[in-house]
This record gives sequence, structure tokens and C-alpha cells, in this order.
Amino acid sequence: MSAESAWVPIGPPGTKLSWLILAEFAPIGRVMGSLDQAALGRILDAMSVPAAFVSVDGRVLVANHWVEIPPGEPLLNTDWLGDDPTYRVGIDGRARWRVRQVTDELWISTGDEPQSNDHVMRRFFAGATDIFVILDDEERILDSNDAFSHVLGWHRDACAGFDLWSLVATEDQPHRAAIAADLARGRPVDITISMMTVDGGTRRVRWRFDADADIRRSFGIGTDVSELDELEAAKRDSLRFFENARELMLVLDDGSRILRANPAVERVLGHEPESLVGTEAFELIHHDDRRAASVDPLETGGVRSLARWRSISGNWRWIEATAVSDPMSGVVHVIGRDVTLEQQLTDELSLRASTDQLTGLANRSVLEAELHRLLRSERSVAVLAMDLDRFKVVNDSLGHATGDLLLRAFATRLAEIVRGDDTVVARLGGDEFVIVLPGVEHVDDAARVAERIIDSLEAPILIEGRRLHVSSSIGVALARPGEREAADLLRAADTAAYRAKELGRGCFVVHDDDLRERSERRLEVEQGLRRALEEDQFALHYQPIVALENGHIRGVEALVRWRQPDGKLLPPGAFLDVAEDAGLLVPLGAWVLEQACTEAARFAARGHVISVSVNLSAKQLAQPDLVPVVASILARSGVDPSLIVLEITEDSLIRDHREAAIVLQALRELGVNLAIDDFGTGYSSLGYLRKFPIDAVKIDKSFVDDLQANQATRAIVSAVVGLGRALDLVVVVEGIEEAVQAEEALSLGCELGQGYLYHWPAPADVIHRLLDEQAAHQSRI
Repeated sequence: MSAESAWVPIGPPGTKLSWLILAEFAPIGRVMGSLDQAALGRILDAMSVPAAFVSVDGRVLVANHWVEIPPGEPLLNTDWLGDDPTYRVGIDGRARWRVRQVTDELWISTGDEPQSNDHVMRRFFAGATDIFVILDDEERILDSNDAFSHVLGWHRDACAGFDLWSLVATEDQPHRAAIAADLARGRPVDITISMMTVDGGTRRVRWRFDADADIRRSFGIGTDVSELDELEAAKRDSLRFFENARELMLVLDDGSRILRANPAVERVLGHEPESLVGTEAFELIHHDDRRAASVDPLETGGVRSLARWRSISGNWRWIEATAVSDPMSGVVHVIGRDVTLEQQLTDELSLRASTDQLTGLANRSVLEAELHRLLRSERSVAVLAMDLDRFKVVNDSLGHATGDLLLRAFATRLAEIVRGDDTVVARLGGDEFVIVLPGVEHVDDAARVAERIIDSLEAPILIEGRRLHVSSSIGVALARPGEREAADLLRAADTAAYRAKELGRGCFVVHDDDLRERSERRLEVEQGLRRALEEDQFALHYQPIVALENGHIRGVEALVRWRQPDGKLLPPGAFLDVAEDAGLLVPLGAWVLEQACTEAARFAARGHVISVSVNLSAKQLAQPDLVPVVASILARSGVDPSLIVLEITEDSLIRDHREAAIVLQALRELGVNLAIDDFGTGYSSLGYLRKFPIDAVKIDKSFVDDLQANQATRAIVSAVVGLGRALDLVVVVEGIEEAVQAEEALSLGCELGQGYLYHWPAPADVIHRLLDEQAAHQSRI
């Protein structure tokens, strides 16, 4: 030891002198006023750092983090100097003491470095993480620390003399009187209030206020709890959302066991939320759907799934769920929406889209898709096209119901004859059937199948006690890999079937060179179509779309006709297939749109503001310049684009969803309206109504024909109408031919319809006359 220092022990090595502030009352008074021991204690209680005050005789007055120091040592103050294990202790502002560990005891010694108690107190205030303010008896700020500036942004010197309450948010001003009253009675106050920051925001501060009546001062220690309040608020909001959400919600541990379930689980699945706690979530999911519903605990982007969940009754509900993992907590959050009804309707529509409703066989869409697939493969394909001879006689004499039963029986026989995994048996409509035989290398093999079909019809078909003898005319065509397109192969088989009828029916014909000549005649039709475009041989007729409630015309659909040299008008079914094969649909479609837009402008000029619907083919939808072509036609005609409705079939949309959505949106931006035509006959999905910018849906005639007899059909139509209303879509029912059909559609909520019951397609002058008569009638009412 040096001669200048004398060391004496003050305690064992376990004694902690962490962050001591030891001061006599005089220096403290210069900073805070003469505070008594209780006041100092309240200050320390509110501080988040260890601190203490010690009297000049070495007694510990107050401390919030302290161990007893042996009495008799005249300690005054100390401050912590970083990582140096030495503590410096000053005496009366002139001398200094040092504390160090020597062997197994703590020692102190005197020194000669003076240090001001004011300086010590300032360093303490500056280093505190909590806000520290000293107020006068009018609650003006006398002093504050750096935390005041750090939290609120106000500079401590600039705020000296400010009324503290001028920095309190308006909603918390009413607390001022109560706080003042409590302090006046000597009661400390704990309160959380919003303080205004220098940038105009607010921070939530939890204050501890106290006062000393003798010195007419008050002080406050504040802790910024803004983030805590926000977290608590978010937690409360999250809990309310969890409890009140309509969707089912689950919280799972990393083993997929359910930790929590919200009340919606009971509404959707019938299970009480508490009964599911501890259950493995996958026990609720159908075994076949579990893989799709699984989620990696490390996956934070979310996994969406559509799966069947078991209800308490044992039934399965379709749940569209999103599962998101939280890597911090290790839990998985699941939110699910019950889409059972929507899925059932989609499945029903998909079944209708791929299945002939009368016979249960594949329909045209499935047939064409399968043919395209097979012809792209390395296998040969044979096609048999057939119909029932004199089927119209059966329908006319015995009725359509008997005719339908006959078609079903014939379909059953075909399916039994040509059973096979790859074989496709389809009904195209009416009494037209097609069989696709993959892997047939020789036309003779396909001919033998045709013979078996003809032989099977030698046995009569029993229908409602009647023995019906029928025959079939069959055409056979063969295509080797890469040899033909699907349309060419079907056309060849159709040509052969037509030739079989000409030869006396009840036989089959293989497509050969002679039949190729018939195809050449089809080419003549194509050439005639080209001349018709050049020589303006086409005409438009318009079929009214009416309000089912009163029959008033609300719009028309433009339908093309081909005027023959003898004046006869051919309907589109007689030439559109040829036009499509010949690549003439695009120019023909443009002509139809131009004529329809011009006529729509004429209707409006005469005071008849009605919509005009125009069919847009898949070929047109795929043309790169469709949007500028439509824009040019709208501009030339001068029509209000909102009067034009472009109708697109579902099959046109399935080829390229993304591209179709882009084109439709561009058309929509031109101001025209868009409708899905023949809804329910293609690969239909209720999702189309949300995926594309659609304004209207036209329900196919097949639904109307089935409305009275089929409850499932009624349910589908009702659902489409309801969804249309929810999405603000116009719903039109096509093919109404009988008053009872109109009544059924109206009872299901349909507002618009068209069909022969109201009017057949007619020239524009006829529609003008009908509109004039309608306007005159309304003016008399």
C-alpha cells in the first residue's frame, strides 16, 4: 500500500456495490431539493437500475438493490467506472475513497481526487433509461434527463419551464385534476398516459408521480410502454378475431396436435372446440387428402389445400384451408373455409361438362380432348361414327320419353361391346354416337367392331313393354400417328356413316377414296363461304332477350344466316363447322360484330336503348389483334360500347386461362360487357365467375329442358342465380319454349330469358317494329 492511502475492510467478498449513489443531503438539495428518506425511497422504487442513497455517517438510508454495509464507515458517494474492478468513493467533495478486493475482504482507502456530488447526480440522471422529471408546485418542468429527449424527442433544455401537461395527449388531460389531488394528499400516483412527441405522434408512458410538501416539488419516473401496449392491443384484437371469425381456426403444435380451436369449428364440423384439444389434426382429415393438407414446420409462406374434414356426424365437409408455420414459436396456424356446397356444385357441373346427361357416356368435349391426346401419341386410332336409323320415327310416334329410353339402352349395348380401359364411347347429341378405339393398326379390326354392333341390334330392345327393332348406320375411319387431325378423323367417319345410310342403313362403311370425293364436295362449301364473305351473302337475325316477369324486350342476340342464291337462309349449324375448319371464323366473326354494332347504334338512335349480344368464337379470342379490331369496329359504328355484349363459351376459356383473362380484361376496358354463353355445357366451374371479368351468365337450354323433372338441375340453376346476384352478374336463361319453363325459371330468381316462346330470330326491321309497339304500349300505361 502507498503511504497516501490507508486501507480498512468493509465487508466480505460477496458484498455488492453495483451502481451506488451515495450523497450527503446538501449536494442532493442543490439538484432535487431537500428530500427525506421516504422521498428518496420512492424515487429508487420507480427506477429500473440498481441505486441507493447513504448518509454521511455511513448508514444506508434507502436502496433498491443493496446489501448491508457494516456501519461506522463514512461513505458519501460512488460511481461505476466501466469494467474497472475499482470503485471510487468521495468524502465531502474533497477527498476520494477507493474500494478494491484484497484476498478475501473488500477494502477502502482515502485518496486526494475531489469530485462534486452534483456531477455524480447528473451522471446518474443522464445514464438512466427511464424518463426522470422534476416539477415545481405548478407542475412546470424544472429538470429532466436524457431519456426524456430520447423517448419523446423534446430537447430537455427547451422544455425547462414547460407545463408537463402541455405535452399530454388530449384524451388523457382529464386525469390531471385527480393526480394533483392525490399528490396534494401525499399519495403517490401510478398511471399510464399518452405523451405527445416532437414529430406529432404519441408514446404511451407509465408514470410514477410523487411529491414532497415541504419543498413544494414533485417528481416523476416514466417508462415507455408503447410497444407493450401495442403488443397487448394486437393480442386482444387477435383473440377477438380468433373467437368471432366465421372461418374455423386451429393452432397446432409441431406434432400437428391441436392446441386451440375457435367456436366456428363447432358451427362447421359440429365438434366442441375444447373436445379437439390434444387431438391430432390429421385424424379429422380424409386419408386420401392428408398429403395435400400437410405443412412443413419450416415453411412460413403458407400451404393451401382442399381436403375433406370429418364432421361430428361422420359426414365429410370440403374445407379450403391455409396453414402457416411460425418458426419462432413452433406452432402452425390453420384457417379453413367450408366450401362443401361450392365443391358439390362444381363437381356436378364438371360431371355435366364431361358426361352426357341422358346416357352417362362421354360428351363431345371429352371425345375431342381424348382424340387430340391420342393423335399426338405414337398409336394408331380408329373412329366409329354412328346413329340410329329412323330414330325420328320413334320420337314422333312414341314420344320423346320413349326415344330417350331407347338412346339409353343403345348406349348400354355399345359400352358392353367395346369395353376397354382406353376405349371412349361418346354421345354427341341426338342419336349420334362415336367410339374411339386406340391402338388399332388395321381398318379390318375396327370393321369387326362395327359388325358386332350391327349384330347386337338384331335382338330387339325392350322399352316399357315394347319390343323395338332398330338398326344403326356406322362409318369407320382410321388414322396412323401424325396422319390426321381430330376434326379430320371425325369428319371422315361422319362421311362414311352418311354413306352407310345412303346404302340402305343397318350397315357400316369404311372411309376410302370414294368418300374422299364427298370430302371434296365439303370443300366446295368452304369455297362458297369465301365467296359469301366477298359478295355479302350473309345476313343477321336478332332473337329478343326479354324480362321473364312481363316479356319486355331488354336486349337481342345477333345470329348469322347464309343467304343462298334461291333466297333460302341457312342456319349457322349448316356451315359454321366448315367455316371453322377453313379458318373463316375470324373474318366472319368480324363482319357479324360490325353489323351488330351498327344495328345497335340504330336501335339507340330510335330511342330503343337495348343490349346487342354477339358470339365470340374461340378462334377470335385467340387472334392476337382481337382487341384493336373490336376497338376499331366500335369507333366506326359510333355505338355506345356498354350496349354491346360479347358472348364467350366455356370451352373457349379453358384452353389458356391466363391469356384469356388478359384478353377479356382488355375487352372490358373498351367498355363492352362480357358473358359466358351455354354455361354448364363445357368444363364449367363456379370459379370462372370469379376468375374472369364477366358481366353476365347464359344458362344453357339443357338445364331449362330438365327444370321440372330434375331437382338437381333446379338446385344448380338456383345456385348459379344466387351466385350471380352475389357477384352482381346478369343471369339469362336460354331456350325457353314453353310457358311452364318460364314460370320455373322465374320462380328460381331468373330475371331474363330468350327462346321461341317469346320470338324466333328475326330481321332487324321486325325487331324495330316490336320495339316501337312495346314503347307505344308502355306510353299508354
